[in-house]
Amino acid sequence: MGHLTRAWLGDPKTALGSVIAIGFPWIQGTNMLIFLAGFLAIDESIWDSVLLEGVKPLRRLLSIDIPLILGQLKLNIILTIIQLMQDFVGVMILTDGGPGTATMVPGLLLYKNAFAYAKMGYANAIGVVMFIFILSLSILNSKIGKESNQ
Repeated sequence: MGHLTRAWLGDPKTALGSVIAIGFPWIQGTNMLIFLAGFLAIDESIWDSVLLEGVKPLRRLLSIDIPLILGQLKLNIILTIIQLMQDFVGVMILTDGGPGTATMVPGLLLYKNAFAYAKMGYANAIGVVMFIFILSLSILNSKIGKESNQ
């Protein structure tokens, strides 16, 4: 039981993984509702034919479920990346970016530079880079969505 007494948030090797595990981004109400809407939009005849054909669960997931909810999956990925870029409260409460800079996320870096170090210009530059990155991801996602619909 000695491995359970490890300082998970104090070890640079495990700190980021621990913070991610605590706030696992895919188990949130909004994301689950988006997936639920995708599954509810699938026609009943598809489910009936899957049952009649006797498709195995893994094959059904890879061949039917994921392709039919691909739009919702892409939306959830983009929303999760945006949230991870901006969210810093959990990291600030748990580790404050430490140990060292092992859990320093872009949102916390922006916050610390703006309000703790009073480096408003640097914080503004971080915010602009975050905005450009998120905007480019959103544009890329919309282009991929348009190509897959054609």
